[in-house]
Amino acid sequence: MSRRIVLLLLCTLSSGFLPAHAQFFEYLRPPIAARLNSLSGNGNAIAAVMVTSQANEPAVWSIMDGWMRLFPGAWGSANGVSLDGSVVVGFVNDSAFLWRTGQTPRLFASPSKAWALDDAATRFILWRDYAALRDLATDRDIKAWPSSGLGYLYTIMPQRVSRNGSTLIGEVTGTGRTEIGFVERVGGAYIPLPRYATPQAVSADGSLVAGASWDSVTSRWEAFLWSESSGMVILPRLPVQAQGRTMPLIGGVWLGADGRPRVVGSWRVPFDDPEAGWYASEGEPYAAVIWHDVSLPPQYLRHYLQSLAPAGDPILPLGRVQDVSADGNVMAGDSVPGGVWRATLVTTPASTPAPELTNLSPSTVPAGSGSFTLVVEGRGFRPNAIVQWDGSALPTTYISPTSVQADVPDWAVASPGTAQVVVLNPYVPPPGGKYSNSLTVIIGTTQSPVISRMSPSGVRAGSTGVNLRVQGSHFTSASQIEFDGALLTTTFVSPGELRADLPDEAIGTPGAYAVRVYEPSLNDYSNSLQFVVTVAIPAITRLTPNSILQNPSSNFTVQITGSGFENGVQAYFSGNPLPTVRLSSTELRASVSRSLAANAGTYYVNVYNPGSGQWSNVIGFRVIARRITPPPPPPGTGPGGSPSLRMTDAYIAPNVVSQVFVTVKNEGGGEMTGGRLTSATLNGLPAVLLSDPGLSQLAAGESAQLIFQFITPNLRSGQSLVIRVTGTSDQGAWSVSRVVTVP
Repeated sequence: MSRRIVLLLLCTLSSGFLPAHAQFFEYLRPPIAARLNSLSGNGNAIAAVMVTSQANEPAVWSIMDGWMRLFPGAWGSANGVSLDGSVVVGFVNDSAFLWRTGQTPRLFASPSKAWALDDAATRFILWRDYAALRDLATDRDIKAWPSSGLGYLYTIMPQRVSRNGSTLIGEVTGTGRTEIGFVERVGGAYIPLPRYATPQAVSADGSLVAGASWDSVTSRWEAFLWSESSGMVILPRLPVQAQGRTMPLIGGVWLGADGRPRVVGSWRVPFDDPEAGWYASEGEPYAAVIWHDVSLPPQYLRHYLQSLAPAGDPILPLGRVQDVSADGNVMAGDSVPGGVWRATLVTTPASTPAPELTNLSPSTVPAGSGSFTLVVEGRGFRPNAIVQWDGSALPTTYISPTSVQADVPDWAVASPGTAQVVVLNPYVPPPGGKYSNSLTVIIGTTQSPVISRMSPSGVRAGSTGVNLRVQGSHFTSASQIEFDGALLTTTFVSPGELRADLPDEAIGTPGAYAVRVYEPSLNDYSNSLQFVVTVAIPAITRLTPNSILQNPSSNFTVQITGSGFENGVQAYFSGNPLPTVRLSSTELRASVSRSLAANAGTYYVNVYNPGSGQWSNVIGFRVIARRITPPPPPPGTGPGGSPSLRMTDAYIAPNVVSQVFVTVKNEGGGEMTGGRLTSATLNGLPAVLLSDPGLSQLAAGESAQLIFQFITPNLRSGQSLVIRVTGTSDQGAWSVSRVVTVP
């Protein structure tokens, strides 16, 4: 559960402090852990890295929808975000990406990375083997900074672009302390900063720059503020003397409402400083600080936030400030004690979203049933959200931006009728706020059924023999479980439990299906729960039999054992579809034509789930040669024996329309003449020959390369496919095949 702190201004701020009327502070609580990179211009979205059990993934947080993984399971980082959070740039699997809400992400050629997007989502910094400012309208580089070495070394590296897209800041990198910071106006002047100055933050309009500067006289780092009119000014130090020579980290600079500059960042502090809340790679502790007046020493940011409401809930040490909104009103950062945090110095209507309701659970309750917990789902919920029942505020628990819970008292459902539920995001300080749409709770005339849980809550597609156990209250012997709109034959166990067998065909396709209980005597339904059927990936473990003698006298049957076989599953024998009977999710029976076993060799069996578009692994099936006297060589073979063709190599170049390159070699002792290609298939799919390789005459030991084009949907890396090519010659019909693996 996210922790929230709403702080009200209870005292008059002393001279030099930011004018403020209220404060809203929250820890964003990602599913596991996260590292923040940048904040949107309005302060309502964050680009970050989410640390999961699979990878460090690109992720975004928004005030409406909370945390979202952009490329689940893939390594990368979200580095820049537009004003409203609808556009994100970063990198995934060593390729820069451009992500837009509701659209397919765009990937750039690797190796590349992207960061520092402007508010209008028109310009961002793109790195390949050089750095560039990329314009999205023209899809061209406005400015490029060539590399003088490899990667980031000896390179002019722009690091941030102002929110209005007018100004870049960066550094000329090198070795030791030869770095020189710079400010560059897009299409204008390049302004070098004094040596050893590292710019780290730029104001929204590009007029102010802040960062860290090495003082070679005192041998220590200082924080600085720069503008074209005043040049570089060293900011007063934190009174606490830090250990070592560690650079301060500036997170943001802006012009306050009074026209005076403000700076916020993180300062290196001693190991025993109680304000230490973030640690660098070598363990140096940092504390978040704010310069309310750049002529005065900074103040610990936590002290400043807490001083706005001395009676408020305590805030843990803040650690690192990573970024600020365009007006400096919203700050975000990382801390070891609390994780990713977000603070709003002045809460305004613009920073308070209107919530949207999509579902209530339960949506129907029996009259007189007593108090219960109402789960409200939607988006845009704030940590101080309040659920209202017919206008009365209920005790509310914040779960996430998409879920809240409310305690409904017994008096609210004492009589039959309906109740209107809305959610209020209050302004801070009150009064006022923004209301959601309204949803209705039906209060039944008697004890309507209520579902509290079910088991299982989901299965893989194609599962069989699933018995569903539904638990709750007010069930009768006439109650029936409804699954996806169909009433099931139901067993009454007790007033708190029902059971029913799920038809195999009902769970053969992936999806989310509604489960509820129908009470015929009341013509009423319970609340609804979701039963999730996940994608089944087929797998073969055994073939019975797994071999047969060449030229069998009749068609034969192969028993296929494995898992994940969906309704409509299709078995293939070296690319040829077979009549298939699904016995269960773990067993198939396939009929194989005797003609497919006319020639000795190893053939390949796999299966395909058409509902999910998933192929299984490949299992070999052996056709054993019979011991027979070979016939005389066919006419026209020439001296040395008969031709014998074999596919010696096969490679697939995957795409929407893929190409497969195969090599066919005559390993027999004689020449093949009059050779013609009659067909080619890839796992049973037809192919088009792209070029004529000249198969009409293939001498002994000679090879020919064939190139085929296929329509191959749903390819995935590591998938095994069977390429089969057939033809005729003066010496008779021929057929060659081989397994090809998708790279």
